[in-house]
Amino acid sequence: MLAHLPGLIPSPTQGVWWLGPLPARAYALCILAGIFVALIMTRRRLEARGGTAEQVDLVAFWAVPFGIVGAGSTTSSRPTSPTSGPVGTRSTRSRSGRAGSASGAPWRSGRSGPGSAAAATGWT
Repeated sequence: MLAHLPGLIPSPTQGVWWLGPLPARAYALCILAGIFVALIMTRRRLEARGGTAEQVDLVAFWAVPFGIVGAGSTTSSRPTSPTSGPVGTRSTRSRSGRAGSASGAPWRSGRSGPGSAAAATGWT
C-alpha cells in the first residue's frame, strides 16, 4: 500500500538557495529537519520515562556534530567505484552495492563461481 508513496513526493525545482554568500542546500535542510524532529521525539519519550530535556540536549550537543563529521569523513574516504583498488583486483562490493559479509556469502561478496548463489540467479 505504501510502496508507491515515494513516487508521489515531488522533486524540488532547485536544490540550492543562496542566503547571501552561503548556499543552503535542500539535502542539508532535510538533515537538519530530521535532527530537529528526532530531538523533539527523544525529549518527549525521555520525559515520559522520568528523564529531563536537558539530558537530551547534553547528549545531542556532542552527538550531532560528531555524527555529522563522522558521516562526512566516512563518505569522503570510501572508494568511488566498486572496482577501486589495485589493478587486477575487485572490491568486495556486489552489483547491488552492498559490501561483502564476514561470513563470505557469495551473494554479498561479489563472488560468482559455478555453485554460487550468484550463478544460480544469473548474476555472473
